[in-house]
Amino acid sequence: MTAVPEAAECVNERLDARRSTLPGPQLFPRAFPGVVNVRLVLPGRDAWDPSCRSWPTKRFGCRGATTWAVPDPTQFLLTFRAQQVRILEGASAALTRSTGDGRGPGPPTRSFTYAEYTLPTGDPWGAVTFERHAYATCDPATAGRTIDGVEVRTSTVGTGSGLADVAFLAAGDRLAQVALSGSRWAPDERDHAWHVVALHLRREG
Repeated sequence: MTAVPEAAECVNERLDARRSTLPGPQLFPRAFPGVVNVRLVLPGRDAWDPSCRSWPTKRFGCRGATTWAVPDPTQFLLTFRAQQVRILEGASAALTRSTGDGRGPGPPTRSFTYAEYTLPTGDPWGAVTFERHAYATCDPATAGRTIDGVEVRTSTVGTGSGLADVAFLAAGDRLAQVALSGSRWAPDERDHAWHVVALHLRREG
């Protein structure tokens, strides 16, 4: 009888009970309270096996937002050998009254995804360097800046559901990728979200 090869265990994923330590509902504008789900992804038994590296940086291209601006967190973790990634997904709707007949346009919404990676000491696989290069290449008009002492780069990209405002922020051994979607976030709402994340990373880093 021929033995069946055991499938590679690239990652372990579970719900994250430590959501209080992450910037979750605080990212929403005051008029858009919402709910947040949190997942934790850790390297699996075979994480560094070549069969698990399914997101090589050679696939990077500015036309594909999923290769740089909103990458799959699991694939990014495996590519850059992060120790873990905590993923938040938030959804909200405006506090507005519905139309009388219910046939009018629905209320505006705000949603976001947030992925926070714990990188190996010194980031030997170059996750931050890759993100800097990607943003500088794909959106050279957006210069890097600091918010509350944290490095930030931002851009706007097209996705399957419309425009999304994206950012990566880095401090110490933490790298965060944020995508703001739903109805377009106002400039002050975006600035609020970047500020919340920067303060969090500065405390954690």
